Amino acid sequence: MISGMCYNTQDISFRKFIIYKIKALIIPYLCFGIVIIPMAYWLDGAYTIFGGIQVLIWYLVQRRFTTMWFLTTLFCTEVIFKAIHNYANKFRNSKIVVLCISLVVSSLFIIYEYVVNIELPWNFDLAMVCLLFYSMGYLLKDFENNYKKEYIKTGILMFALGMLLGSVSINISSRRLDIFYGELGMPMIGVLGALFACIGLVLVFSRFPHIYGLEKIGCHTMTIFALHQMVFKQLFLKILHFDGWMMILVACCITISICFFIDVFISNSSLKWIIGKH
Repeated sequence: MISGMCYNTQDISFRKFIIYKIKALIIPYLCFGIVIIPMAYWLDGAYTIFGGIQVLIWYLVQRRFTTMWFLTTLFCTEVIFKAIHNYANKFRNSKIVVLCISLVVSSLFIIYEYVVNIELPWNFDLAMVCLLFYSMGYLLKDFENNYKKEYIKTGILMFALGMLLGSVSINISSRRLDIFYGELGMPMIGVLGALFACIGLVLVFSRFPHIYGLEKIGCHTMTIFALHQMVFKQLFLKILHFDGWMMILVACCITISICFFIDVFISNSSLKWIIGKH
């Protein structure tokens, strides 16, 4: 949803948009694979040539493999949304058209996830479900900018309603809503609850003041996102055998710090393109 709020409505060609997104998402995906694939191979424990090839295929085909599943999902989501947005611009009420098309496409793939539930390469099936959240973020941007003072209470109520619907969804289906696993709970109730909760959080936190420390970290999230899981599992669980909630908390803080400083170093070097910065 936040990615949708950051969507640039500047009128650029579809081709230029795809090239930009390849630089921002796919190049980092491939570059970090040089580090992540060997680490995943070591964690998998299948120390054979076949095991190495299998890990490589898992990464390239990308069906919910490591944290990097999100980059391919976001790439597919943004490309699909750009195509919808370009088409919708032909109409007077373009935002309504965007919402309607996104709702139809996402609904079809929600049914697909619930009935078929076969993982597609590059998480294309998840991208279609995420399209609804992305579109809502795009529509929410102007709404949040214009009405955030008046709708702070509405945000709290929407978040509470979203949590309620999520609980109902879990109780009915005994399945949580987890995009990574393609689990949507009781699909319509669960997804609607997630939408309400996300919109509520955006409206509420838009009233918070700027926090320098969090903003600084927020400018260097690519490396944290890409490596945190592998650093945590390899260093603190497999090698150092950290245990207990206090040790785990310390390990989390150290992991984020390591990844943050790596990202800062790369950002200030000629290699910044490998984390999507140009």
